[in-house]
Amino acid sequence: MRRRSVLVGVLVAVGVAGLGLAGWFGLRFARHEMDPIGVAGGVRLVYRVGAPGRRASLPGPNRSGVADRTADVVRERIKRYNRHASVRVNRDQLEVLIPDVDGAPSIDALKHLIARSGRLEFKLVDDGAAYMKMVAVAAYRAPSAGVSVQPESWIDNTSGQAHEDVFLAGERSEQLVDAVEVILRTQPLPEDHQILLERRASDWRTYYVFSQSHVDNADLRSADQTSSDKGDPEVSVELNPSGAQRLSALTERSVGRKLALVLEGQIVTAPVIIGKIGAGRLRITLGPRDNAFALQKEAKDLVAVLRSQPLPAPLILMSEETVAPTR
Repeated sequence: MRRRSVLVGVLVAVGVAGLGLAGWFGLRFARHEMDPIGVAGGVRLVYRVGAPGRRASLPGPNRSGVADRTADVVRERIKRYNRHASVRVNRDQLEVLIPDVDGAPSIDALKHLIARSGRLEFKLVDDGAAYMKMVAVAAYRAPSAGVSVQPESWIDNTSGQAHEDVFLAGERSEQLVDAVEVILRTQPLPEDHQILLERRASDWRTYYVFSQSHVDNADLRSADQTSSDKGDPEVSVELNPSGAQRLSALTERSVGRKLALVLEGQIVTAPVIIGKIGAGRLRITLGPRDNAFALQKEAKDLVAVLRSQPLPAPLILMSEETVAPTR
């Protein structure tokens, strides 16, 4: 009887120890889930949700709703690269915790991925506009270093109509931005228009476009990384039926004009519309790059961004902290 009592006592002790050990592992697991960088170490990023330089950092009355939607987009983007990362919302701020996990991209790469707007839009170019002629005159009268005024012309092969346009070109995008900002002080931009930039092989140029977006992220069905006939990385985009129908109608009534494909506020390409685009599948070339590896990475990141929703509001990095592991 005494031997049985001792055996029972040993079993109870082992059971209690087992429960304690399980509880210890459970606490460590829970701690890791609640604070993923608390054990492994990593980086804590704090972002403000909203536009820089504004007191009201979030647009619209429902600020918490915008922050929550922005957090959902950020989670969707980074989980493909680091499934242990977490995103927390505190009013108009996001705290992004990125643990140091083997094989994960660098923090700089993740920061770039997190803050990208991810917005894809199709907009019509307003060629031959009187406003751009005034901009050209202003640029001639007060020239900016590295910026020139250049003419452009093409023929609509369908109707034979001649199109003429004028734009600003600069060796660096910063030169163009500064020149345009100076001109806008005396030539305010119409509310329904924008001046956007395109990166060319050796310089940058402006486009005067209508602000209205005819097709955007809401019309995307899929995005995949593909290659051109020369083997260069591209991104293939397929539109849903609604987006394909609107693009078809737009191109049918706009033959001879230019259609700008705008990615994150910058024009990727603006070809002349030579006919109705009936198919809802398009290819995005990423422009000139010296490094083939960087081009592959850009295509991969762009696919990841387009497969998620665009950011509902801009993100401004407020602080970055490296946390040491506590093993």
